[in-house]
Amino acid sequence: VGTTCLEPTAINLDEARYPALEALYLYVNVARLERPEVSQFALYALSASGQTKIQDATYTTAGSLLYERGRKNLETKTAGRTYSRIQRLNIAADTVGTVNIGGSAAIFTLMKTVNNTFTPRFTGVVLNYKTLGNDRAYSDLCASAVDVAAVTRTPGETETNACQTAGVQTLQLKVGYEGIVVLVNGENTFATCLTLEEVGKLFGAKTAPKQWSEVRAAFPTSTILPILPKLDAPEGDLLMTRAVKDQVAPAIRQDGVTNADPLYRATGTQNAEGGVTFMRYSDYTKTANK
Repeated sequence: VGTTCLEPTAINLDEARYPALEALYLYVNVARLERPEVSQFALYALSASGQTKIQDATYTTAGSLLYERGRKNLETKTAGRTYSRIQRLNIAADTVGTVNIGGSAAIFTLMKTVNNTFTPRFTGVVLNYKTLGNDRAYSDLCASAVDVAAVTRTPGETETNACQTAGVQTLQLKVGYEGIVVLVNGENTFATCLTLEEVGKLFGAKTAPKQWSEVRAAFPTSTILPILPKLDAPEGDLLMTRAVKDQVAPAIRQDGVTNADPLYRATGTQNAEGGVTFMRYSDYTKTANK
């Protein structure tokens, strides 16, 4: 970002400074919080158990301050961009009803993981999740066709106006992040502060440089060995859409070594001269000590 290198720390994620980041939101129709099954699901998603399941689904949880700032807003049904963290819950086990969730396919795994632990504890509540995409999820939320929209972006002006016109107030809950980090071989002492443009050039199929000097002229003419996730890995789509601005659906380069296991890619990068890879921040934190 400019001339400043940013680490994917909690504060940089919370304040949206880190560029290779996708935030995960739940937007709840405030009127639907009158239904206990909806309010209890929102509480559970933000509880200590819910946060553990976010991490189990390989996402990164939001910082505690963001959760804590919104606790009263959720309990008092205060609309707007607020966040909650509930440490202890007292949810009636006999709560019954249906929670309709529409959202991005990117959060399907997260919602499924939360559902797998929420439903056995609250057998009277049925969670219906439809993979609609962000646009349709907002449309259905404003039309009161779903109770919760699970999305990866904040609403645009058109969507905000649609909810206001329909008299639908929403409550925003940030539940986690999808961040991407780039790793290089330990002997590589020059590629310590790549710009987003350089990251796009490094991993893009359209450029696919063979030497580091093709990424930045000041870099040495040493060989690049890309060790990449599988072609259909969602982290590749996220990285490229953030790093490449002049292409529609920019593709990841397909040369080099491919492997779905982030530990394999990290180990290969460390053991191979010129090695470079990228992975989800949650995977990086798990492999860093290995």
